[in-house]
Amino acid sequence: MANFPTLPVPSRQFFSQKPVKAQVKTKMEDGTVQSRPQHTRMRWTFTIGWDVLSETDYATLHAFFNTYIGSTFNWTHPITSVTHVVRFVNDELPEAKHGGHIGGVFGWEMSGIMLEEA
Repeated sequence: MANFPTLPVPSRQFFSQKPVKAQVKTKMEDGTVQSRPQHTRMRWTFTIGWDVLSETDYATLHAFFNTYIGSTFNWTHPITSVTHVVRFVNDELPEAKHGGHIGGVFGWEMSGIMLEEA
């Protein structure tokens, strides 16, 4: 299985995570609701982004996305260092904007890349 490319650590302001565990709810005729977990385990959803990516890192990210969209891959959590098997949530990468400078060269800002645990 492929590994997410080696890129700078995601910027803290663009990093978030949330646990997801769906449930099935059934409304009864008397107005009560019965529920049960839909899945046996909880899954995580992560959002990552960078305030400045170099041209090289930006191209690497695009090439990886183009190759592995629709597939699962290993991604290492930037805080816990735990490796998760994830996939891209969306069919496209978020819009990139010119961010700050890296070594006197324009860099790219990109936020909102969503990954979901497989």
